[in-house]
Amino acid sequence: MRKSAGFGTVCDYVGRCDDEFRFGCVSEILRVSQSDPTVDITQEQNIPSLKRELAMAETVVQDLKEVGTQDVSIVEHAYATALWSATPKLESLPTFSFYCRLDTVWQPHVDHVTPTVYHYEGGKCTIGHDAEGEEVWISHETNTNFKYMVGWDPVTGDGTSLVGGDDKAGIAELMGCAQASQGRPLDQTSLYRAGLCAG
Repeated sequence: MRKSAGFGTVCDYVGRCDDEFRFGCVSEILRVSQSDPTVDITQEQNIPSLKRELAMAETVVQDLKEVGTQDVSIVEHAYATALWSATPKLESLPTFSFYCRLDTVWQPHVDHVTPTVYHYEGGKCTIGHDAEGEEVWISHETNTNFKYMVGWDPVTGDGTSLVGGDDKAGIAELMGCAQASQGRPLDQTSLYRAGLCAG
């Protein structure tokens, strides 16, 4: 039996955007996808539910500082925030915010996650095999979103684990913005705030 990979398997698809931003996003998503901040559904009374979620938040905070972000903070519950100044004379505009999650949906713990980048040319694309050896594939027939992704370079898992696109893509895009703006102002923007939270 062959398995079709759902949209949750797709980590991120950075298509028609600035090359520098796209490179930053892809590089970051490949890196953070190898971590495993899986939420523990048996520990929902704790925030975060597992210490590795806090460890990931600390890693992202350090990464933000390394690309020159000045106002970065983190609290014990793995909530991290970063703040960029507004363009001069635009300080009165509303604050523009991005927030994303750190934790990934529950799955059996795996020793590693192997993200893969490939060029999608349409039709069925085999991305790997699951733990039982069954083929895992993606197709626009099983997920209509893929008909819009022909010619793009999606990032997926290898079939043995979830990459965690709902949180890893958010982190990657946040870091992509931070990296792309390093050493240059964010032109014509209001106050810009980003945040990450664990579950």
